[in-house]
Amino acid sequence: MSKKICPFWERGICKFGDKCKNSHKYNIFLFGHGGRIMIDYCIINKNKIKLTLFNTKRGDKYDNYPVIWKSKDTPFTLVDIVPNLILPKITSGIEPDVILCGSRGGQIILPTLWQYGYNYPAVVINGDIVNHYKKTKQTFPNNLKLVLLVGAKDYFNNYDTILSQAPWQPGIFIVRDPEMSHFPNYNRLNKMLPAMIQTAKTGSGISLFQLKKNNPTEFSNLEIFNRF
Repeated sequence: MSKKICPFWERGICKFGDKCKNSHKYNIFLFGHGGRIMIDYCIINKNKIKLTLFNTKRGDKYDNYPVIWKSKDTPFTLVDIVPNLILPKITSGIEPDVILCGSRGGQIILPTLWQYGYNYPAVVINGDIVNHYKKTKQTFPNNLKLVLLVGAKDYFNNYDTILSQAPWQPGIFIVRDPEMSHFPNYNRLNKMLPAMIQTAKTGSGISLFQLKKNNPTEFSNLEIFNRF
């Protein structure tokens, strides 16, 4: 079973250290399809993160869009990652504190996990959680905790539409980056990830706003919206 995160450790004041009965690491699920840019961050911060990685290889048997996306019919698609790979981890007792995903991982894999009834906090690079739900005519689950990072230069073209199409829930934060293309700048993203992970987990945007306040030159052009 995944251990509960120590609230004192999160605030940097736990006095028990390694003897603490609660976890001093975030259990992170990273969807490799579309999210590989975040692997190095998780490895570098292995003292804070216990990483469970799904699919590191581009073009594996699951790396296909489902037919509903007007793709060719294949034996396996991104949808099948959920019942075949992710659900066995969850049912064995390994659950994420936060999910990291991007591109097609946010488009397909994360919404499919919701359809199975599992709703974990998530950071979604490229921010497209909308299109798959439109195609499958599903409704969004309640009480989502999400950080959706979208870029003005991304070919997903959701920089403007995300504000009207994302569900209106208080745990959803939209971060618009006018500098970001589909593939975020590696160093810029790594500086943003701690605040985005904390925001997704807690449902509070304090760390995001602090990121912008404490880095007025680098992040002054970030726009942060809360969906309530």
